[in-house]
Amino acid sequence: MIPPVPIPNVLAFNVQAYHYLRSILHKEKDMMVDIQHVHLSPVVNLIRKSVGRLRLSITLNGTEEGLARASDSASLLTPLTRSLERQAIHLSDRVIAVSNTLKREVVSYYSVNATRVNVIQNGIDLNEFDSTPAHQEFEIGLAADTLMLYVGGSSPRKGLGTLLRALHKVKSQRFGLVVTGPGTTSSYRGFSELIRELQLENRIVILPPLSREKLLSLYQRCDVFVHPSLYEGLSLALLEAMASRLPIVASAIGSSVEALGSNGLLFPPGNERVLATCIELLLSDSTLRREYGNRVYQSVARYDWKRLAKEYSNLMAAAV
Repeated sequence: MIPPVPIPNVLAFNVQAYHYLRSILHKEKDMMVDIQHVHLSPVVNLIRKSVGRLRLSITLNGTEEGLARASDSASLLTPLTRSLERQAIHLSDRVIAVSNTLKREVVSYYSVNATRVNVIQNGIDLNEFDSTPAHQEFEIGLAADTLMLYVGGSSPRKGLGTLLRALHKVKSQRFGLVVTGPGTTSSYRGFSELIRELQLENRIVILPPLSREKLLSLYQRCDVFVHPSLYEGLSLALLEAMASRLPIVASAIGSSVEALGSNGLLFPPGNERVLATCIELLLSDSTLRREYGNRVYQSVARYDWKRLAKEYSNLMAAAV
């Protein structure tokens, strides 16, 4: 396997992936490899041009075009990344999207025939949640009657700023918010001033990246999950919250609407006022929290990784 690299260092990963593939093909005398499956990146172009006889399959977790439109995050590099993405999609034999919303993006934005795009959702190991022991106690430094949980990065598209401003409007006096994600606590430093400005210092704690055991325990320990993202292919954190029986407040972006349906509270992306109203509704009613938690749990079975892995296996077998 290629050693993990920091998420921001995507270029380093692409280069490692390409050279790793070349070493495999050299070692295995080329003919042992029938299909190369990658997550979308410019490395697809390198693979296709240098090893043209391989069947190439890619999985999309989002599109550059979709991200730019949803979060107004276009930069000087966006035209280049869009071009590379378009080339990669058209060079691939099979395209897999992790949600129906994402499939519609690919077809619409990049003029891809819908029959070329298969939908296989992201998945989680449901056994991991069913077998999680009781709370693994660890200090979070927050005293509250009701705990909310945010799991995600600090980039603007994740919507953490919207959540903080919504919490300033929440009238309940005994709530707390736990923030954790893949980045270090320093990556959230930009929110510290906003937290102080909104006078939320005693209600919010930002934790460093947690071990898997502690994260699973935190899902159990919290009362409400908030997912304010502006754009996602299909959030794994959202699926994990569903498997943890947490009631969910989420922005009404396509993939979250697909996953939750009427089993969560949805608000217009970026609308802090409606988000605050949804949060207050759940904070004030423990019965409603249990009802929504049970409803999302009953709908999470379709994201069981065992079933989705079988879909991948069948799709790849059909391509050989």
